Amino acid sequence: MPTMPPLPDPDHGRQLSLEDIPAPYAPRGEGVLDARERADLAVCEEAIGATHRSLLVAGRALATINRGRLYRESHPTFEAYVEDRWSLSRSYVYRMIRALPVAEAVWTIGHTELTEGQARELLPVIRRWGPEGVRIVYEAVAAMPGRPTAARLQAVVALIEEHHLARPEQTQDLVQVATATGRLQTTPPVPGPQPVVEAPADTEGGEEQAAYDVQAAAEYAAAEDLQRALRTAADDAEQLQRRLQRLADQAQHTPPLDQGAALETLQRIRRAGRQIATIRLDLEGR
Repeated sequence: MPTMPPLPDPDHGRQLSLEDIPAPYAPRGEGVLDARERADLAVCEEAIGATHRSLLVAGRALATINRGRLYRESHPTFEAYVEDRWSLSRSYVYRMIRALPVAEAVWTIGHTELTEGQARELLPVIRRWGPEGVRIVYEAVAAMPGRPTAARLQAVVALIEEHHLARPEQTQDLVQVATATGRLQTTPPVPGPQPVVEAPADTEGGEEQAAYDVQAAAEYAAAEDLQRALRTAADDAEQLQRRLQRLADQAQHTPPLDQGAALETLQRIRRAGRQIATIRLDLEGR
């Protein structure tokens, strides 16, 4: 990942860059934090405080605190921590965390001030083409007159899906044609400062929606882990079936392998894997 100019830290007199923020990791224990966790929490909180409006740095810091449960000494849940410590709504924080892979992809091409709203519009692109696709699509939109606003990114992504583009490299031509035919507006937005992230606010539905977003984010992470485990289990079951079949073939005097039972077990595992994959796609689309 290329090195970008560090971000100023007016509160502590030093500068922080993305490399200073530890990547999210699983909890190292329960209860009291160890020395490394304390140090990581301090860096993450410093980053959030110094760059409170930056999706990129603050988003990674919040993701690290959440994943490692670094809040556990002072707060019972991550949701209580962000509300009490940073006055951020739970739903907004989880939207930041979900948008982080998009922000990191755009950061590598020099754009450090992506808003949560802009990143959210590019989530279908990262699911479709990965980080490289995000970079290509964002640069195609950034080349248009004016800022690459969330509304403009949304319009381009809608065109990509409408025309079923096979490769992200086709986006540039699509943008040019859509601009020439009036499908995309090229008038620059009204001049003025644009906030780096939107003001935190609960989505429609208030506390119920916020709680749903928290649950959805947790289910998303659990679904990823479970899907990997199910794929491994399916592969192991398939290998075991082949091995048992070879043993049965070599020993004709032994009872034959109950292939029906083995296949039924394998099919149940595969069905569960497909269900988890469907859940994951559904969560990503929210």
